[in-house]
Amino acid sequence: AIKSEAFQLAETHLDVIREVFATSDAAADALLMLGDMYLSQKRPSKADTCYKDVLSVRSWRGPRSPRAVFGRGECARQRRQYLEACAFYERIYLLYAHYSPWVAKAYLARAQCLERLRKPAAAREVLETMLANEKLAEFPEFQEAKALLAKTRSQP
Repeated sequence: AIKSEAFQLAETHLDVIREVFATSDAAADALLMLGDMYLSQKRPSKADTCYKDVLSVRSWRGPRSPRAVFGRGECARQRRQYLEACAFYERIYLLYAHYSPWVAKAYLARAQCLERLRKPAAAREVLETMLANEKLAEFPEFQEAKALLAKTRSQP
């Protein structure tokens, strides 16, 4: 339903899963999907609530946590609260370093936000740190980071 952009139908089904199976893993996954849907619809407040809910249940901690924190960063970015978004992204690579796909996304997203804040030196520092981590070379964000670093080097 999400792929066909039948958002309302998907939202209804995911809400049912969330309510019927309140603390189950299915509910956590439904909340993450709802958050992603709301983000794609440019509804960051509703999305942020979903991600916060995922982070609030102790038994859901693990691989869902960096995804939910990243989602909160994306919500802040949609609201143009770039400094707040930076804090969420930084939290991912500091607290969830063993989730490499999310770490790669977080480094790149933080550098992009720093660039939006007109802080090219800080963005360069983040990108250089990311590119020094060879574990991240397999992810597409690594190549994007190289390109962004080249761009930021041309800025004062």
